[in-house]
Amino acid sequence: MTTKKKTKRKTKQIQTKFVRTDEHELHGGDVLLYRGSRSGKNWQFRMWISEDKKYFRQSLRTKDKDVAIERSTELYLETHHKMKSGMKIFDTTVRELVNDYLQEQKKRIRIGGVGKGNIGITDGRYVTIRTQVERHMCGFLGEDTKLSKLRNDTFRHKYTQYRRKKNPSVQDVTIINERATIGNVFRHALHKGLIQSNQVPLFEEMTKNANKRDAFDRNEWKEIYKYLHSWTNKKMSENEKLERELVKFFILILANTGTRFGELRLCRWGNVSIFSEDKVVKCKIKIEVGKTGKRVVIGRRGDLFQKLKRLTKWKDKNDFVFVDMKTGNQFPKKTLYKYWNEIIKNTSLKDKQPKPTFYCLRHTYVTFRLYADVPISDLSQNIGCSVHFCETHYRHVMVEKKSKTLTQNWKKDESSKFLMEL
Repeated sequence: MTTKKKTKRKTKQIQTKFVRTDEHELHGGDVLLYRGSRSGKNWQFRMWISEDKKYFRQSLRTKDKDVAIERSTELYLETHHKMKSGMKIFDTTVRELVNDYLQEQKKRIRIGGVGKGNIGITDGRYVTIRTQVERHMCGFLGEDTKLSKLRNDTFRHKYTQYRRKKNPSVQDVTIINERATIGNVFRHALHKGLIQSNQVPLFEEMTKNANKRDAFDRNEWKEIYKYLHSWTNKKMSENEKLERELVKFFILILANTGTRFGELRLCRWGNVSIFSEDKVVKCKIKIEVGKTGKRVVIGRRGDLFQKLKRLTKWKDKNDFVFVDMKTGNQFPKKTLYKYWNEIIKNTSLKDKQPKPTFYCLRHTYVTFRLYADVPISDLSQNIGCSVHFCETHYRHVMVEKKSKTLTQNWKKDESSKFLMEL
């Protein structure tokens, strides 16, 4: 028979009531210097902050009364200076700072015009900022961390290491963009008096490494449109077949016009016109809401819009081209991403690094058009970028065009043939 080992029961300690043992008023009663039964004989500082309607308390970390009086005077003057300068007296957490910053950004979301010359940010930009500060900045610092604990070298090297550990495939340009937002958050904190100027983050030098864009080459693009040929089957519901058709046209139009993902989702039938030129059906898309303002995009494959219109019941000029067939709302992003991921997963593109995104279709359009000898000035206007941007980010295409080894079998409009195949 085994006997149960007796354990000593921990006695619950009863905390004694705090009692001040010494106290002295300073600065006309604005400051109370005191020590008590639970302060270990160290002197404490107390001052009423009328703006916050509560006392500011701090240990002076000394048992010497003369030293305590000297330190309390310094703290009193420092606190008064902060109040006159509009700075916060009580420490703020990272989460409180983020919430305050996001409230300010939400006020900046503009309604209506979007792009160059317009004040404010888009809904999409706000979502990006929120992700950058809530997921990445808060994840790195910790939501409950006090701002007073942060130094200007808190982020240096450590933030980049944190992001790469969390996501080994994260691009330099992504980290640089996140760092820019984090810097804005801390400048906001400085303006609000939540931090000192020597707490604004410093980062190590990084290059964006984004000169070469991730366009599909001819074989990769060919694999995509061949896959789209057999993308539907009899076992699917009519709703799924229709969704897949819409996604197929969405992909093909992006690749033939160079429009941005968000621009095409916002496109309405009233923005689209079809015309024929040189026995080829082409399209003209009026971009009302875009990253770089309004513009008119001229693209090939106007027949894609003709085929798409036969599929949908939402054909009025104010109806979205890519639409939820049941509600008439914009076609869901989630559905577009779901089918795009399926395409990548079921082709050799699953091994491509970095992982292909919808934006690759825009780069593919630009690359193929440059190979087809479209003047860069015309192309830049069509895609809504400066000539300098195109020359910088697609320089590799211009170099490859000069190489006989890489271009000797290239036919002038072969890129168009590939894009028009389906």
